[in-house]
Amino acid sequence: MNLPTVPFLVSDFCATEPSSDLPTAADYVKLFFPPVALITGTYTRFRNQIYNWKFAQLCECSPSTGATCYYGYASYPHTWQNVCASSTCRWYGQQFSVSATTTCYGIRAARCAGDTSPFTAYLWDATSSPNVPINGRGGYASVVGDSLYLFDSPSTLVPGHTYVAGMTTSIFNFDNSLTRTNNAIVTYGSNVVSDACAQTTVPTTIENRSFHAEPIICDGGPPPGVGIPFPPPPSLSPPTGFPAPPAAPTCGTQQDICNTLNTINQKLDWMRMQVDLIQRQGVPFGYLTGAIHAGLMGSGTIPWFDRHVHDSTVNVGEKYR
Repeated sequence: MNLPTVPFLVSDFCATEPSSDLPTAADYVKLFFPPVALITGTYTRFRNQIYNWKFAQLCECSPSTGATCYYGYASYPHTWQNVCASSTCRWYGQQFSVSATTTCYGIRAARCAGDTSPFTAYLWDATSSPNVPINGRGGYASVVGDSLYLFDSPSTLVPGHTYVAGMTTSIFNFDNSLTRTNNAIVTYGSNVVSDACAQTTVPTTIENRSFHAEPIICDGGPPPGVGIPFPPPPSLSPPTGFPAPPAAPTCGTQQDICNTLNTINQKLDWMRMQVDLIQRQGVPFGYLTGAIHAGLMGSGTIPWFDRHVHDSTVNVGEKYR
């Protein structure tokens, strides 16, 4: 697959986006016919799949410049009135609407020093019932303080709809005296909360405290200075009926060890048989070094030694085996 065998810099790897030519179901079949797989690029496509996996884990796309973003809090970072409140896992959200078509890139949140667990962010369209989840991402690593947490891909927001951006967490910052300020694009509604992390509908319980979880809404590109995560490639899906890989060998009992040793012995026996065949068909069993006779020309005889025949001669120029 031409994968690198030595370490290389992440910055060098992230400098070039990998090819989007990924494996298909037909490529799985071609794996059983290596020459066909090589000629048709199957191995290259599986390599591209691996590169895309790693690119999504390690790299971000360069952000656009000149974006205008709209936030409800006047300044960042904010000194929160309450250090952190701890509870069971809860779902917190911010209702809002927009006056013009714009884009939501994720949520901005303040994480506490005591909360280091990954969390999930959501974006819902709560205009009608049932509510529709339109974006979300799990597994965010917590960063202490005010930070931007971006979705894998942004969502378009339209006027006339009510949205809720939120997150799940058990420890959060809040401030009873802080309120969000509406702007030319975004009008903020109530804070909502639910005692259940797993939500099938948007929470409607009003939370009077102002906690930090608001949408990242920008025109003209993503937030300045922040990269956009590279979307991971689709999961590999072998075709129906494709044989499963062999189970990993176990080595937990004496019998497992004996089975492994027997397998090694069988492989060594086969190797010895192949070596014997090669020696008989192509190369001698060994060489006995003797005197060097260089620069031979014309005809004549030279002495040679054999363990069975002594003081024999061979004619120069004759083929001897």
